[in-house]
Amino acid sequence: MGLHGPKPIPFESFYRLEDRGYETLCWIWIGFIHPSQGYGMCDRFKLIMNEQYSHRIAWRLKHKRRIPKNKQMHHKCAEGLSIKKAFFQRRCCNPDHLRVTTAAINNKLCRENRGRGLIGNLNSAKLTEKDIPKIRRKYASGKYTQTELGKKFGISSYQISSIVTRKTWKRVV
Repeated sequence: MGLHGPKPIPFESFYRLEDRGYETLCWIWIGFIHPSQGYGMCDRFKLIMNEQYSHRIAWRLKHKRRIPKNKQMHHKCAEGLSIKKAFFQRRCCNPDHLRVTTAAINNKLCRENRGRGLIGNLNSAKLTEKDIPKIRRKYASGKYTQTELGKKFGISSYQISSIVTRKTWKRVV
């Protein structure tokens, strides 16, 4: 215990080095992984940096500046991989493997590099494009709450909220 609270844990203690076939070693996050997004998360840095995704924290620590608003991080080490393998590359937090980009460019790069860049195409995804209009119709009818729909489709009420407010699955009508 230090003078001002617990001794800080260095960021390096949260990942392991792994050769995944890219130019340099990936830093694979070994902490909490967001169950549906696949990104490493660390609440320890949320208060300090207003960030919780491990790859964004690592980039900021290296470059000593904020990531511009409305920008995303593109994992260069995921280029050319199948969608399943690329999904697991989201755990990489090596700042040399990350590029700051817009959402439009990031999505375009994902589609170009993998032929399909959307998480809904994963075999392990709980929803398909056919489920989205059903969820939106059922919620709009007023007969179901978001919690009830979440249980029915095996996802969280937060995910249902994101679907019905079109924060996610925007491309599906």
